[in-house]
Amino acid sequence: MTKTNSDSALPFNGNQLKKCINVALIGRPSAGKSTFLNTVLGTYLSVVASTPQTTRRAIRGIYTDERGQIVFTDTPGVSDFDKRSKEISRLALKRLKSSEAILYMVDAFDNEGKESERLNEILSDIHDKPIIVLINKCDSAPREKIEERKKNIISSLGSVTIFEISALKDEGIDEVLIELFKHAENREMEYDESVWTDETLDDRVSEIIRGAAVGLLKHELPHVVEVVLEDMEYRSGIVWIRAFIMVERESQKGIVIGKGGKMIRDIKNNALLKLRSVFPDVKKVDLDLRVAVH
Repeated sequence: MTKTNSDSALPFNGNQLKKCINVALIGRPSAGKSTFLNTVLGTYLSVVASTPQTTRRAIRGIYTDERGQIVFTDTPGVSDFDKRSKEISRLALKRLKSSEAILYMVDAFDNEGKESERLNEILSDIHDKPIIVLINKCDSAPREKIEERKKNIISSLGSVTIFEISALKDEGIDEVLIELFKHAENREMEYDESVWTDETLDDRVSEIIRGAAVGLLKHELPHVVEVVLEDMEYRSGIVWIRAFIMVERESQKGIVIGKGGKMIRDIKNNALLKLRSVFPDVKKVDLDLRVAVH
């Protein structure tokens, strides 16, 4: 499912009539929405981590093939952890109104709780668009656990379409795309077929660095990490990036830097692994990463 790289998306003004649909990805934190989107697009677009609220904003990914175009919006995980989480959740719910179909991602291992009940209540009131449920991580979940999730979903939402998938291992994804195209309508594509995101290059670079930081700081600073991209230059086949990891308090700087600078070196190395895929045609990516207080 590899897509052609593009720095940012521009609306497509062509006259091609294809099957097109706008889809909202929604679910509890860490259900696998970002992994699903990255797998569909065949590239790293959205932060993947086991920490809730790693996706802070709505990220749009565009999948195009000979059938047409699916515009996915990966929304922040819906939760009620604290005031910040509730604000992020409201952003996710707004996306449901503008979508033409909803992909509801469910973790096969997840225990049903108040957040799941809240999501089920919200989705049960939606009758003007298809809701497709994806039970994720089915490659490793026990059969009885999967069946339990199915039973609860049907009890809450009625006769919705349910797919068993593994977003990480790319299992069941093609069947989901087939189903989505069934609900698409013929119209002009919004984006050129070479485009797979409307994120700018700066946004993607910042998101990759933040993902690396969140992945390593998930126990110490799960929600306070932001990244500011200060500068990005091309020099003789080398991309030079200067960025700051922003924290809320001076005392948190030492946590990000780590003993002897080990933590920030690890963050930098993890980020570089993914940044190289963003710049496949350059000889080297050089990342100058520092820590600062908001």
